[in-house]
Amino acid sequence: MQARLAPPDTPTQDAAVPRAITLPSPVGRVRSQPGHRLRELRAPLLIACTYYPAARLGMLFQFPHTEVAPVWPASGLAVASLLVLGRRHWPALAIAAFLADLTNGTEPALSAAMAAGSTGEYLVAATLLRRADVRPDLARIRDVIVFTGLGGLVAPTVAASVGTYSLWLSDVAMTKDFPTVWASWWLADGIGVLVFGAGCLAIWSAWSSGRRPAPGRIEGIGLAILTVVTAGLVFLSPTVSPSVLFPLAIWAGVRFEQLGAAGVTVAVASVATYATVHGSGRFSIGTMSPRLLPLQLYTVSYSLTALVLAAAITSRRSSDQRLRARTLELEAKNQELEAFTYTVSHDLRAPLRAIHAFSTMVTEEEGTRLSVAGARRLGTVTRNAEHMSRLIDSLLGLSHLGRQRLVRQTVDPARAARAAAGRLHLDLELRPPQLAIAAMPQCSADPVLLEQVYENLIGNAVKFTRDREVARIEVGSTAPRGDGEGPVYHVRDNGAGFDPRYAQRLFALFERLPQHADLPGIGAGLAIVARIVDRHGGTVWAEGCPGEGAMFRFTVGPPGERP
Repeated sequence: MQARLAPPDTPTQDAAVPRAITLPSPVGRVRSQPGHRLRELRAPLLIACTYYPAARLGMLFQFPHTEVAPVWPASGLAVASLLVLGRRHWPALAIAAFLADLTNGTEPALSAAMAAGSTGEYLVAATLLRRADVRPDLARIRDVIVFTGLGGLVAPTVAASVGTYSLWLSDVAMTKDFPTVWASWWLADGIGVLVFGAGCLAIWSAWSSGRRPAPGRIEGIGLAILTVVTAGLVFLSPTVSPSVLFPLAIWAGVRFEQLGAAGVTVAVASVATYATVHGSGRFSIGTMSPRLLPLQLYTVSYSLTALVLAAAITSRRSSDQRLRARTLELEAKNQELEAFTYTVSHDLRAPLRAIHAFSTMVTEEEGTRLSVAGARRLGTVTRNAEHMSRLIDSLLGLSHLGRQRLVRQTVDPARAARAAAGRLHLDLELRPPQLAIAAMPQCSADPVLLEQVYENLIGNAVKFTRDREVARIEVGSTAPRGDGEGPVYHVRDNGAGFDPRYAQRLFALFERLPQHADLPGIGAGLAIVARIVDRHGGTVWAEGCPGEGAMFRFTVGPPGERP
């Protein structure tokens, strides 16, 4: 940073104290070939050649007849370059800082001391930021906060302490002015890091990643022109509140993220500082001290508003992109799994049919010659083959659901339930329950799949009410659970019920509760129900108690299809 700092409201001696900047430099091991050495020198030369105009820009921000500047841009450029390109370029910064101060009329010894303090500040900032794992793109709110705290608050204490002490030893600053000079130096360097350092990092990140803001170039140009014009009007008039510029920070952060936020911040800070030190705008009233602190606080608050908002927007968009990518990945894996399940289940059918057919033939043709134990074992083979066939059919059915396209239309659930019950006529004729199907509100669903849901739920109710003298099954609906939700449909029975602790296990494929192991079935019907309801964007759940029956409820989501 530069020590153009003096006691407030009093002209100071000609003690110029410029700061160092930094820009790109290649990173790599120096090699012996002359070509490689020349390429290695490009970055230090660029740093040295860029520092002087940046220092002169900082001097434009000095209050008249003083060496006090509210902001020092070179500190931001220097910290950004070391953070991005590596700390090994610090000698270029030290030389550039020394030359800038020396050519501004500062004594060689004082120039060297201040250059050493500035270089120490930049090295401390880069080291702390790297250890804190701050990403140069400042795409996270954490990065913005840590960058502000370590780069804008902690590191500038090095240059402020070394520089102010050097000025005191050189009799440029008096003892009573030590706190004022130190605070001014510290704030100027810190704001330079926050405003211009973030700007350099945003430009570098956009250039290195090749990613450009989504909005068009015309909108970007319009925002830039509007920002400069509005800032000029605000800080040329003492009656216009600077708060009118905050909507531009929001616009830039939301639409252009870090690049826009940093650009708007640099523009507003530059115009505000230049106008204030030259006697224009809301912050120009009074002597130097009353102007300095409000201007610096405004610059910090404006910068943090834009940068934090941009980081929040970027984090949100990055999270959405990761979520979409993860969703696509899961969809692809689900499709692969369903295809694998279908292929394996289909391929298992042929040998299974052979096992079942030959075991049946042996039983029919050789049954009289088999021993009791042999007949029992062969019967076990046949029964397990039949059970495995049912398992494969269930797997194929579940796999088919994943590939089947939903054809949603307005459906009468009562009609679908009656059609499903009609397909269960054999079970119902053997031991007909009291089946009551009430009128229900219409819904948007695939009629074939909705009938499958009712067929599985009613069939499940028939199975679990077989031990009741009077079996009752009710199909109906209740009012929506909340605003914007559809009706809740249900199938209730007075059967065996279940332990509510195991309610979620009922919908797992091939999952059967121990107390129901003697009942027919393989545990796939409710899993198919859950899959169909999920594809309709709805929810299914079960309620019940042992010996008191069960109720299965489900909802149907709005039009649309889940994978």
